[in-house]
Amino acid sequence: MTSIVADPPALQARAAGLKYVYRLDEPEAADPAITGGKASSAARLLRGGIPVPAAFAISRRLCDELFVDHNLIPFFSELYATLDPHNRALVAARSLRMMDAVKGAQIREEALVEIDAAHAAIFGEDGEAAYRSTNTDEDGADAAYAGQFDTELFVNRPRAKKA
Repeated sequence: MTSIVADPPALQARAAGLKYVYRLDEPEAADPAITGGKASSAARLLRGGIPVPAAFAISRRLCDELFVDHNLIPFFSELYATLDPHNRALVAARSLRMMDAVKGAQIREEALVEIDAAHAAIFGEDGEAAYRSTNTDEDGADAAYAGQFDTELFVNRPRAKKA
């Protein structure tokens, strides 16, 4: 199997010029390569005049930088290279190890500041929101990630830094 994760220079180049957060009414939010399939679909619906709940999307920049900052590329590549996709127990165990590695990684302070500002601007100082993790390649032609991501409900501003 080949590596599913790009090399650090490719990730850094891809993240260059991206903000961490895009409101759904920003043009970039409609690009699934930047905000993922679900957020970009919601942004396109909004642009088409369909009512969509107030929201923002965290761009792939955060994930790309997380992989580089915490040297997750070799770890993920090794787990993937030796994975038997027909071995459900192994897939489940590797998925948990990958999720734990990401959840344990420290997010850059500048990203947390952008997320906090977007949360406050859209939901208010004390407002709560649902946060859903996703992937820019989720449920595409080459991959499906059903059940691999979390949804956190009733997330207030202090909790948003951990969600």
